Amino acid sequence: MNSLTSRVCPVDAHRVSLEGRELGYVCLEDCDVWFMENVGSEEKKHQSASERTSSSSCWIDVSIPLSHRERKNLSKEEQLDDGKSISSVPAPGNACPHCCVILTNAVRQNETSSQYYLLEGGPSYDGTIQDTKPSNKDCRCKVRPRQRSDAALMLGAALASHDIGHFNIRSIKVGRHSSPKEANEIASSELKKEKVTILVTFTCLEIVRKSTRNGAFEQRAKRRFITNSAKPFPASTQLLLCLMSSDWKAYDEKITNLQSSQKARVQSEDEICSRHTKTATSFFPSKMTLENVYQRIGGASALSDLCLDEDIVSRDSGASSKEQIVDVTMLPQDVLCHRIGSFLRARSLDALRCTCKRMHGVLRGVVPGLKLQLYRHQIKSLLWMRWRETKLLRESDLTPIENQSMLQRRINSREGDAHRAATGGGSAVLCPREQKDGVRISQANGDELETPEEGVMSRPLARGGMICDAPGLGKTITVLSLILQTMGLTTESADTAAGKSLHGEERMGEGLDEGKEDSLDDQIFNAYWKENVVEEFRRQELSKLFSTFLRCSAEIFYFFEKVDPFSRNGTVQNPTSLKDIKERIQSDIYGDSFVAFQTDVKLCFMNAMLAHDPDHVIHVAARRLTIIFAGMVKDFKEKQTQIAKKSFAKSTRRPDSVVAALVETTGAERIKAALLPSSGTLLVVPSVLLDHWFEQVRLHVNPVYCTDKIPLVFEYTGSNEKALQMEEIVTQCKVAKTHFGFLFIDKTGSKKLPSASFLAMFNIVITTNHRFSNEWRNGSFEDELKSKEGNKNDESLDILGYIDKTEREACPLLKVNWLRMVVDEGHSMGRGKDNSHISFASWVNAERRWAMTGTPTRQTITQSGLSNVLNLMQYLNHDFFTRRHGGDVVWNQLIVRGWNRGYMSSFYRLRSLLSLLMVRHTKGDIEELAPPIYKVIRFQMSQEEVSTYNTLVCAVQSNLLITSMRGKTSGAQDSLLHKSQTKHAREAIANLRLVCVGGTKVHPTLTDKNWNEFLELFDAINEDRDKRQAVRDFIARATTGQLSSCNCCQMMLSSLLVFPCGHLVCTECIDNTTTTCIVCDTGFDVDHFQKLQPGFAFEWLQNIEEERQARPTPNDDQELDDNRIAQPMQLNDDHAGIHFGGFMPQQNRARTHKPGDGHTCVFSAHNPDGGCRLCSRQHEECYLIEEDHQCKVCYRKWEECPAKETKPHYVVSKLLNLYREQQESEKSVKFNVPIEFSMESRRPLKVIVFSQFRKTLNQTGDRLLRRFGNGCVAEYWGMYRKRELHKFVHEKKCFCMLLGKDGSEGLDLSFVTHIIFLEQVWDKSLESQAVSRAWRMGAKGPVNVETLIARDSIEETMASLEKGLENDDDDDANFEEVQGVRSVSDGSKASEYQRAKMHYLLKNLKLISNSNTLGFAAGEKRTAAALEKESESMGSNHREKKSRSEEVSVRFQEHHQTYEYDVN
Repeated sequence: MNSLTSRVCPVDAHRVSLEGRELGYVCLEDCDVWFMENVGSEEKKHQSASERTSSSSCWIDVSIPLSHRERKNLSKEEQLDDGKSISSVPAPGNACPHCCVILTNAVRQNETSSQYYLLEGGPSYDGTIQDTKPSNKDCRCKVRPRQRSDAALMLGAALASHDIGHFNIRSIKVGRHSSPKEANEIASSELKKEKVTILVTFTCLEIVRKSTRNGAFEQRAKRRFITNSAKPFPASTQLLLCLMSSDWKAYDEKITNLQSSQKARVQSEDEICSRHTKTATSFFPSKMTLENVYQRIGGASALSDLCLDEDIVSRDSGASSKEQIVDVTMLPQDVLCHRIGSFLRARSLDALRCTCKRMHGVLRGVVPGLKLQLYRHQIKSLLWMRWRETKLLRESDLTPIENQSMLQRRINSREGDAHRAATGGGSAVLCPREQKDGVRISQANGDELETPEEGVMSRPLARGGMICDAPGLGKTITVLSLILQTMGLTTESADTAAGKSLHGEERMGEGLDEGKEDSLDDQIFNAYWKENVVEEFRRQELSKLFSTFLRCSAEIFYFFEKVDPFSRNGTVQNPTSLKDIKERIQSDIYGDSFVAFQTDVKLCFMNAMLAHDPDHVIHVAARRLTIIFAGMVKDFKEKQTQIAKKSFAKSTRRPDSVVAALVETTGAERIKAALLPSSGTLLVVPSVLLDHWFEQVRLHVNPVYCTDKIPLVFEYTGSNEKALQMEEIVTQCKVAKTHFGFLFIDKTGSKKLPSASFLAMFNIVITTNHRFSNEWRNGSFEDELKSKEGNKNDESLDILGYIDKTEREACPLLKVNWLRMVVDEGHSMGRGKDNSHISFASWVNAERRWAMTGTPTRQTITQSGLSNVLNLMQYLNHDFFTRRHGGDVVWNQLIVRGWNRGYMSSFYRLRSLLSLLMVRHTKGDIEELAPPIYKVIRFQMSQEEVSTYNTLVCAVQSNLLITSMRGKTSGAQDSLLHKSQTKHAREAIANLRLVCVGGTKVHPTLTDKNWNEFLELFDAINEDRDKRQAVRDFIARATTGQLSSCNCCQMMLSSLLVFPCGHLVCTECIDNTTTTCIVCDTGFDVDHFQKLQPGFAFEWLQNIEEERQARPTPNDDQELDDNRIAQPMQLNDDHAGIHFGGFMPQQNRARTHKPGDGHTCVFSAHNPDGGCRLCSRQHEECYLIEEDHQCKVCYRKWEECPAKETKPHYVVSKLLNLYREQQESEKSVKFNVPIEFSMESRRPLKVIVFSQFRKTLNQTGDRLLRRFGNGCVAEYWGMYRKRELHKFVHEKKCFCMLLGKDGSEGLDLSFVTHIIFLEQVWDKSLESQAVSRAWRMGAKGPVNVETLIARDSIEETMASLEKGLENDDDDDANFEEVQGVRSVSDGSKASEYQRAKMHYLLKNLKLISNSNTLGFAAGEKRTAAALEKESESMGSNHREKKSRSEEVSVRFQEHHQTYEYDVN
């Protein structure tokens, strides 16, 4: 390869030129490469195979193709003779050089050895997401792949950059993973795909600019690399900068390790083949989505396994037993962990772990006071979290290149460059081999970056991060383990601990120490004087100050002229007079150095004091004037400092200003000094998870092992009794010191919290987001301090008492300097900066910040997802991307702008940043966890449900059709597709989905006003009496729930379109271009047609309500006289006002008592609903699944779900069959009867019925409660959700729970055996959250997940849309529409993406046609017409008729299978 042309300017003597040297490399492991062995040389075929089999090296060198610049200088004959581009070899049919990397060792006749070349010069890749897919022009594969191979994309980007001269390739090495045995088999065939490792090294251009002079200082000459052009780098060059590494030690290890791993593979070939192989994720994504970013973050899994190996290195046991010295480090691992480590407190355990490497590895998973044993992934996460908290790292710690190996291990940077990870791809390292002193360059323009000095301008990293394990992997236990392992750490400094008072309240609000504050003010003044005061103004200010000083005393004349050169001690230092200083000021000798001016004045007086005796008048005057000058300087500095503080009150005005950083640091230090130190962790959880956290601490933590005092758990409710307990607790903890504040739980989110000193006593404080939102209105602690300072200044002016001294006191949570803050469901911190609880969280002072969530961002494929990640950076205090330092601008430049353009570099920059701050494990990584079994059940809706569904579809289609017709007036603003109608479009889709579940009816209604207007308009247009009567009959049938037939296709519908000619036609028989009746071919005016349609309103009817009204009303007198069937039941206040499943009390019976007043409930067999005669209260422990199917207390009988409600009927039947199977299994175990049942039947039956709509749960829940009783079904919503959850968890007879969106997070339901989704879930993250309630650590078996879908309905359309968005199937009939939705999702906001999905569903609504909805002899006509129309508009594949009873399709999703069944 030709070297680059040198354009290097003379460099500094201490710097070595990097021109022409290998500066970095990219590595791609486990990628696929095609080999074409010995093409055109049959004699050398077996020779090459034997050479490779006997060769000790598995690495081959690939010839580097000529660049475009080099090919330009060669003739055609020279290109052929050079042999670097092999184009004569034909490409194989199942692979092409565009989509794959094909290596060939084709030889010419005169060659004696084989050389590998890239077929046709290798692939090319421009670095964008669009170019990852095969193009129609270049792809020549027989079966086109969905995506080009990783090797083709990586080498393509390298060759593209090499071609334009940015990065010149120095070498290409390919390491073959196959064993010698496989090598012989591969060599025997002409084409074979292998797993390889590719290493490509680079060099680049170096340009050195001339040094510049700034005043008296000469700046160092800066260098620029890659190119001298000011244009932005192309996407391929940016991608290489994101992936390039300069760790040459790791480069050599990769070459050596592949050889050793190949030898080990030969020894265990059979064992490897028998293992279960996990599906690997491709290096390059197919879509630029945040979900793909998260999939490529290993988090703690990427840590070195050196400290996680099971085989811990022990001491040498070669000496005899008598000579061995037995110490604690030689004890077995079980003894160290369970007999010693588990009984130590946190500080002692940490000290023992630091004794040696073996102890550190053995005790890594030991947590003081934890009753559980951590899993391997939890231990990895815990180690990573400990390392992230160890030290507050700043940018100055990350920049030195020689520190990268240490930092990579500490902060878990998988990219090999900690600074590049922290800055989100803002820099890259170029370092030659065998040289530690490399250079760090900017990825934006290739300029050399300066190393930031330690201080305020060195930005800190986030001390914490995000733990984003998938739901159900024990994040709660991991966080509790972190708290327990660090028990005893505190935010209190040694000086503060020595001088604090007993209660700590006396030091609140004192602020900084005077010496420290003066030091910070001096730094602000010096920085402001140098940075912001212009040269002319500095000279004027010094002259004014000095002139004022010269006029302050008559004794000045002693020192204005030069002193006697012969002093008492024989030495005189310049300047010798104040006159010299004045001349220096006028000559601007001091420049921006105020310290030099101050030093010269002091030196002048010091010379005078040295020249005279202490009692001399000049000596006394000099001493006096020195004090006067110091006072004047102090006043001058204070004045300038106040100006600086006012000018830089907000650091966002000058994010790169040292003064702004110092002002901000001063304010932060002042607030921190006023806070109470603490050893506590502040846990912020959603209100629904407060009891979950308390239960986890109670079950899995034993605080006795954490302290030698009595641990205290305080549940705060805000009552007066708690106030008395708090005084006693303060005495016990601070005076008697017999107790230890372990856990504080904020049970109320509105009542005032205890004082900050009380909260600071506890090691764990749990509060809620609701508390944050309520306390936000009281302001921050900083505002309170400023208000107090303002009131002090205004006290002298408040003579008449007009100033309002009442002020809101900040929340006590803001007055404590917490050790750490952890936010559960931490994705809520990314929803926006204007949210109240997010703003409050930014006010909390905590040294360490963590966010734990299973879904880091809800909107993973939209533009709002990137803004959510930026907001999470704000919460974590990662100063590289905080808005107050201009981080949002840098975020847009590095990530957002390239992301919108499809640059793959933005994808890897974000991955690099998140791999630094995020740890993530998925359930596919956990071998102990059985994957769920997914099933999709498709139903044919009943005739009643189809009729109701078609009624709503007609209404939607009528709106879309009529508003899209082109008349004199436009109706587009009334269309459901219009942006202003988004709310109504969402309601229409929700209503259609509600109908698919069943249990409802929809009847069209017409008001008298609309009826009269319709008749008046129609009679004015049409004079035919028969047509008038036919239309009147149609309206009468529609409003009474009857159907009418379409005059064109004979479909029976409740609502039809009325033509001016009097014909009635359905919405699918015409389109928006129709201007004539399709029955009689009579023309009509579009505007008249739009006004003619009757304005139907729709009335919802519930089947259960109709059944209840049809029942006979019981005779109250008969109930009172029938004392034989009365059964008393005592009710307490805890059950007052509870309503189960929609059972409404009889309204015609007056209540004589109130629920929960202590009366005895009386039930009667004459009441069909089983309610109390006195208070209408339902019986709770009602079991209707027993053999007699009647409750023995309330005498209610079971009611079967009607078959016309398809989904509720299926759910009831499914649960009944599962219950009976469970009973049979228990009987077989009890009587030792050998009977075959599935493993699920041996576990206690627990079923979750999930829906995201409350109406759906109410309808299905009513049927379940009427069939099984209140005792068998729990309802998790409302104020009694905790009691219902306890019933579902602990009572065996309660085997079903209704769950909605509010129960999709935070619940531990690992005992659940079945989950039934009543409808297709709109948000896949919500579905994943719901399944994760059962698919989690602790599950005894797989969970069965069923999704119920109504055939030919909107639910099927939703399923096909989601499948199309995931699979990118070109064969789909609606491929273009799906592509339109995908294009919106890639670069738009979440609202626009959701609106695009709604529009797709509305446009693809279809009426359900079957034998029941069609008239006589019209079925075949309708089917043929529909098929012909659909084949013309959408393709023959759309709505293709299949045998539904035999259709079973299988599709794979990650690491589980989904089966689809049809139920007729």
